[in-house]
Amino acid sequence: MKTKPPLAERALAAIARYERAAGELGAIKKGIVAELEKCPITIEAYQGSSIDGVYRQQSQADIDRLWDGSRIRHHLHQVLKMRTTDGGDYDIERGLHDYEVKDELRGLSFEAGDPYKCEHCLAAWLLIERRKLVRQEFGRAKRLVRALGKLAIQAEPAEPERSCAAKDCQLPRVDGTMFCRDHQSVKGRTRNAAPLTAEGLSFMMQQDGYQQ
Repeated sequence: MKTKPPLAERALAAIARYERAAGELGAIKKGIVAELEKCPITIEAYQGSSIDGVYRQQSQADIDRLWDGSRIRHHLHQVLKMRTTDGGDYDIERGLHDYEVKDELRGLSFEAGDPYKCEHCLAAWLLIERRKLVRQEFGRAKRLVRALGKLAIQAEPAEPERSCAAKDCQLPRVDGTMFCRDHQSVKGRTRNAAPLTAEGLSFMMQQDGYQQ
């Protein structure tokens, strides 16, 4: 029977797996932003309506064409907003499936002139699809790290039993307290106190009766 590697080796491998997935997610995020910034619509939206590199105030028509509130209407944004139907008896509108989004950005739509064709938005979409898989891997790696962490906690040596906090007392503490059973009261926590004798007890009782 094949034995598992030591817990420390498995933990190290799990941490490395987690970090690789986290690093790839970060790189994908930057890649998506970089590709969308190369879209001609994004460039035009940031530069204004000018095509000669000189910024001019955009008209309301340009703003409506280039911006959807605070978001740029790049090709990917437009395709993701598209609605279609499958026909049939119910003919319910829906968003595009992943492969349909890809076809639109590749210029394989039925509309003349390939209005949504954009290599940069297509590259961004391919990264988005890749991100779905990496997120799954990241989730698996995270769960593995946590599982190994629980095993590591179980493998830790038990904490040595602590003795009573009273001076010079070595008796074990009562659970949830700092003192043993003999020193649960504040009285008598100093072990050097002389033991109580019968004569002492009689004297204390007499004193108590006298004070009353």
